[in-house]
Amino acid sequence: MIRGSEVGKRFEAATFDNYNVTPKNRAAYEAVKAVACKKSCGVFLTGKVGTGKTHLLAALAHEFSCEAQGEVGDDGFWHRTQEARTVEWWPILDLVSELRNEIRAGAQQISRRCRECSLLVLDDFGQERVTDFVLEELERIIDWRYREALPVAISTNLSIEQIIDKYGDRAISRWAEQCEIVQVGGEDYRKRGTK
Repeated sequence: MIRGSEVGKRFEAATFDNYNVTPKNRAAYEAVKAVACKKSCGVFLTGKVGTGKTHLLAALAHEFSCEAQGEVGDDGFWHRTQEARTVEWWPILDLVSELRNEIRAGAQQISRRCRECSLLVLDDFGQERVTDFVLEELERIIDWRYREALPVAISTNLSIEQIIDKYGDRAISRWAEQCEIVQVGGEDYRKRGTK
């Protein structure tokens, strides 16, 4: 089950099969597939706009969020053999907005869901305005998932240096240990054919 913000019509059919793999994005494709196959605990995609980062994260969210599976046992009853996995899908601007609304209302359900879900996906990380509240809440979520070894998938248009400037060394240190950090290369898909 995918919760959080809407993946959106543009990416509702995004899969690994319909992703255009090139030599410049193959490492990112393979790193995201490793998370889907539970061979990796996270991926952090960096790169220019329009290189397919969101498509890869949407494909991961769709594949990771399988429905509960089961089989009929010897007793003739259906038994669950695999739990449904919950994915929290959040473009960072939507997440920050919802977290602020929750704090105003005295709640922390979304923060808790982001900490405890099967997979947390943060798209367009770095686009939000950084405040003490945002830094504290994002650090709480990332630190929880780091300590529990729960997978996370993040995309950003920022460089590693820009992330360190914006969030500090601690965030990158946690991600570097938990996630494979991959530069996604290639041309902006959205600008193809506009010249």
